[in-house]
Amino acid sequence: MVGTARWAIAWAMAFAILARPQGASAEPAALRPDQAEFRALYQELVETDTSATTGSCTALASKIADHLRQAGYTDDQITLFSVQDRPQEGGLAVFLTGSSKTLKPLLLLGHIDVVAAKREDWTRDPYKMVEENGYFFGRGAADMKAMDAIWIDAMSRFKKSGYHPKRTIKLALTCGEEGGSPRPCTWAKNRRRITGSRRPIRAATAPSRYPTMRSTSWPTPS
Repeated sequence: MVGTARWAIAWAMAFAILARPQGASAEPAALRPDQAEFRALYQELVETDTSATTGSCTALASKIADHLRQAGYTDDQITLFSVQDRPQEGGLAVFLTGSSKTLKPLLLLGHIDVVAAKREDWTRDPYKMVEENGYFFGRGAADMKAMDAIWIDAMSRFKKSGYHPKRTIKLALTCGEEGGSPRPCTWAKNRRRITGSRRPIRAATAPSRYPTMRSTSWPTPS
């Protein structure tokens, strides 16, 4: 129950940043330092082009690794990976070691690549995150860099706070879901260091409804 409560708190803190109250004349509340840090992380993810044609997942994975090192993770806890024939389609895995020797790891599996976006097809620059009228705009703002940012932020908070889970928590962020080659994801899946087995274990996914596009309120159920 304690572990569940910690996860609930981490999700709630991250969602609070994306769900600030909105009013016709109200000034937006100033962000706390940790909230501003999360928003900057989210923006950095969105504004790094990770499409297969013009971008680089490898470059973003390197930036994420830097954030995790600043949180206290060591190089032996972080794995940067790519395949030789697609060097720009790399990814990253990081783990927070649990105290239990018998519980299987919890794997948070996501992707950091996006569908290619042409500037002429967009009203705004697709690789500049814009917050407008309570919404976030930008390529990958919803699918799925908001979720990636939440997971990276949660892993960072756990490390900084000295949290020691019973079950090892692993975060794997891969490329190839939105185009390019699926091989980097397959490579990662088959590495025991990343998944703990030959296939992902207890892969966690985001709930079907969460405020990635809205910065002001929870989505209204249809």
